[in-house]
Amino acid sequence: MPPAFETGEPTSAMELSHALGAQLAAGATYLATLPDAAFFTPQGAAWSPAEHVRHLRKSTAPLVHALKLPRWALGLRFGIAARPSRSFTEMRDADREMLAFTVYHTAHHLRRVAERAAA
Repeated sequence: MPPAFETGEPTSAMELSHALGAQLAAGATYLATLPDAAFFTPQGAAWSPAEHVRHLRKSTAPLVHALKLPRWALGLRFGIAARPSRSFTEMRDADREMLAFTVYHTAHHLRRVAERAAA
């Protein structure tokens, strides 16, 4: 079973950087334990761990680039926020809630598809 990657509750940029760096190191350590065959083999009909890593890298690259821009450039491009930013903890909890919702409803849908196929 994959390890649980706990982030704590960072509140400053330094704490967030440290927590994300620790997550990156823990993830790399975990993935390094997988044999090549397991790393590159799809998980059933889903992506392989290698495909997940590639997806995460490609999807976060624009964000990494944007976060290197000065605040005034982000404000010029996207405007001023209409509300305060959410904390890391609020965003993490919202993401976990959405993930649980998605997993539940996907499993429910797959059960219904299987029941229809069996009928």
